[in-house]
This record gives sequence, structure tokens and C-alpha cells, in this order.
Amino acid sequence: MSTSAVEEILGQLPLPQLAAQLGVDPQTAAQAAAAVIPSLIGGLQHNADQGQEQAIAGALAQHGSSNLFDTGSVDLNSVDTADGAKIVQHIFGDQSTQLALAIGQQTGANGNLVNQLMPILAPIVLAYLAKKLTGSQQSAGGGMLGSILGGILSGGGPGSLQIDDTPTVDETAAPGVDQQPQSGGSIVDEILGGLFGKR
Repeated sequence: MSTSAVEEILGQLPLPQLAAQLGVDPQTAAQAAAAVIPSLIGGLQHNADQGQEQAIAGALAQHGSSNLFDTGSVDLNSVDTADGAKIVQHIFGDQSTQLALAIGQQTGANGNLVNQLMPILAPIVLAYLAKKLTGSQQSAGGGMLGSILGGILSGGGPGSLQIDDTPTVDETAAPGVDQQPQSGGSIVDEILGGLFGKR
């Protein structure tokens, strides 16, 4: 598919509403979201590869009936952030704050903003994946789910998940951070690789 999972999800997020909820401008919200989404999918892929396929398949099944994407635009008022916090905890354990700071350092996004976004975006990501996996063998063993998640994550090629690093990025969002161009693929590889020690 030509459009990556990150681009598809971002395209259905009401960025002005999300930005207002976070107290930032839409571009800053989009930048942080574009970093969080591949990290969530990458975390799920890693956990699936580590033998947690059944648990992840169960979580996806629970979110399969979600109506978050039914209207073509996500209704943030329908997002259960308490559920999102549990999802983040299951994916990253006690390292979610460390992950948020690492994402901030890699992308120029504010680490606290990333931390706020994770429980908001986690149910959205699961609902998206559940719809993508409808009809597939979610509970298949032998690394099947991990492979599927990896394919979804790299759908448009990892390098296509570009974080917005144009000169118009709000430099005040992360003062003192050296904003180097990073693709979503390299962000997932570097941050999750460091956290999980798989590099």
C-alpha cells in the first residue's frame, strides 16, 4: 500500500481538537503523534516476537468492535485514555516515560507532550490494527502476528514515515534539542532497540 499506517492514522486524527486538548498548535501535535504511532506499533511487534502473540491478539479482539474509525475521523471524546494508559503499560512496562523522553530527544518533540499523547493514541492504534487484521489469523503462532505488525509498520517503507522537521517547527516546544531529520523507521529502530536491548 502506498500510504503508511502512520499516515493513515494521522489522516484521521482531528489535529486541531487534539492540539487544543494538549494546549499546543496542530503542527506540534502532529509532529509528536507521528513519532508516537510507529513506536506503539513497534512495541506491539516486539512483544509479539517475544511470545506474547496470544495476549496481543486478545487485546486486538477487544478493540475490534471499536467505532473510533467509523466516521472517517477519530472522535477524541470517545477515546478511553484510562484504557490507553493500561495499553501503554502492557506494551512498555515501566519504561514508558523513558520512551517518551527518548522520542522527544530524537524528534524534537516535547517529551512531556509525547507522554500525554501515548494513552490517547494507544486505543486509536489498537482500533486501527484490529480493523486491519480483521479476517486474518490473529492468533496464529510461529511469529505470524509479529510479522503482520511489522508489515503494517513498514507499509510505505520505514523511511517514508517522516517526522515534520521543516524550519517552521515550533522551536520552543523543545528548547535546546538538536532537531536532526529522522525517519519514523529509524526512530523505532533506535528507541525501541535501545529500550529492549535487541540491537
